Amino acid sequence: MGVKRMQRAKLAAAYLLLALAAALGWLYSCLPDRVYLEPGQALYLPRFAWVEPQRGHGSQNVASTRAVGSYQTTLTLGGWLPIKTIRAVVTERPRVTVCGTPFGVKMFSEGALIVGFSEIGQADGGTSNPAKEAGLRLGDRVICIGQTRTESNDAVKEALDAAEGQSVEVVYIRSGEQKLTTLTPVWDGAAGQWRAGMWVRDSSAGVGTLTFAAEELGVFAGLGHPISDSDTGESVALRSGEIVACSIVGCTSGTIGSPGELKGKFLGTHALGSIGINGPNGVYGTLRTALPGETRELAFAQEVVPGEAEIWATTEGETPRAYKVRIEKVNDADPRRNMILRVTDPALLAKTGGIVQGMSGSPILQNGRLVGAVTHVLVNDPTRGYGIFAQTMLEHEFVEEKQWVTREEFLDMVAIAESTPGPMAVNSATYIGYKLEGVPGAAASTLAVCLPSFAVIYAISLFFDQFLQLSVVSSAFRGIQVCVVYLVLSAGLKMLKNLKKDAFSRAVLAAVLLAMVSCSVLAAVSYTHLRAHETLANL
Repeated sequence: MGVKRMQRAKLAAAYLLLALAAALGWLYSCLPDRVYLEPGQALYLPRFAWVEPQRGHGSQNVASTRAVGSYQTTLTLGGWLPIKTIRAVVTERPRVTVCGTPFGVKMFSEGALIVGFSEIGQADGGTSNPAKEAGLRLGDRVICIGQTRTESNDAVKEALDAAEGQSVEVVYIRSGEQKLTTLTPVWDGAAGQWRAGMWVRDSSAGVGTLTFAAEELGVFAGLGHPISDSDTGESVALRSGEIVACSIVGCTSGTIGSPGELKGKFLGTHALGSIGINGPNGVYGTLRTALPGETRELAFAQEVVPGEAEIWATTEGETPRAYKVRIEKVNDADPRRNMILRVTDPALLAKTGGIVQGMSGSPILQNGRLVGAVTHVLVNDPTRGYGIFAQTMLEHEFVEEKQWVTREEFLDMVAIAESTPGPMAVNSATYIGYKLEGVPGAAASTLAVCLPSFAVIYAISLFFDQFLQLSVVSSAFRGIQVCVVYLVLSAGLKMLKNLKKDAFSRAVLAAVLLAMVSCSVLAAVSYTHLRAHETLANL
């Protein structure tokens, strides 16, 4: 009897240890690999309140550090049971312009995307399909036929006509891998042309929502997911593209099993920006003009918690408004589906039934900070959908797509560029150039950014004196001087509001103000003294 009890106790202990190991493994997978902190910010994970940095001498305590940099720290249960070693990056908190405005997308793909097949009738009554016989499939991207690069539908037709029924090599892309096959066009008597029996598409257009703009860097981000072909579901390989202003003119409400859709109208042909990336985390590009929005701080991923939030979406016209949502779940493990949202705002539910197509990219804000963007709607429940962290979207262009810098170096770059003299775009270019090619790279990238502007200003300066002699121009410049004073004071007041209310920040502010006033007074006194000497000399 005692032996059986002992066996049961051992079995129970084994099951208990197995359950504990499974729980720790689950917790390990749920915890982030890295966290970002402001200087002086405590390392605290709101979604894992029982997890804290290791105590004692096990690792550097980043919870109290003020130095910008990257540190390793070990997360523990209760401060003593190690679970996971992560990277903690201490950096200044980024600020971006939050948009929520609709935009139209015009994209041209790199190569002709196969979106369908059609049989070609033959003189003997049969049919053939050269594309299928060559092994081509739906979703393949044809980039070359013979000696012709097929960057458009017309180029495909020209290449088939040039072959005149002879076998030609076809270069195509399938699942990111370049492949080669041979295709023999056939004559279609009914159409009067050489054909391959495939439908191809070379461009795409649609409506989405801008998430944010980092105007000092001159870039924008939107959608939170790639633009995909409507027939194949494949991501459109970008050759070129642009975004234009758009107005929402209608909406189809979403129902269970049938997602709704916003209907937009492009406003003119003037491009707001050029698309540079159509990636898994969204659409990115460079700005040609300033975008409307509000400047907000960006929330780090570990700061996003289940609870009340809001999305900025445009369901009519061009102006976004805030709607209430609830973040039901937050997930660090999935690289893109980081949040599950539920729309709770009665106005949005009445207007659209929840989340609809075209709202992708709508900014998600919590506690006044940008936390992410809406990306998908759940087809079986249109009131719910997925969201991606804003932190992930901001990192994407520099880190994942172009691989210029690491995640830690990217935020270091933002902090350094904001804190050093000169425009942020120039400082960022210098930093990236140095990371890629050292001092020559820094010099080349800095010159590349500065020289065009310098050349334009220099050209203007050659005629500036004659231009300034016009009474209308000189009067305008006197008026501009007043505006400049207002803009400088306005920027200063905004920065003062965001200043940390601690002794160190106040001391730095007081020292800077004292230095500025002292230098100004000294300059005025020196100028007066020199003028006095000039007067005496003239006597």
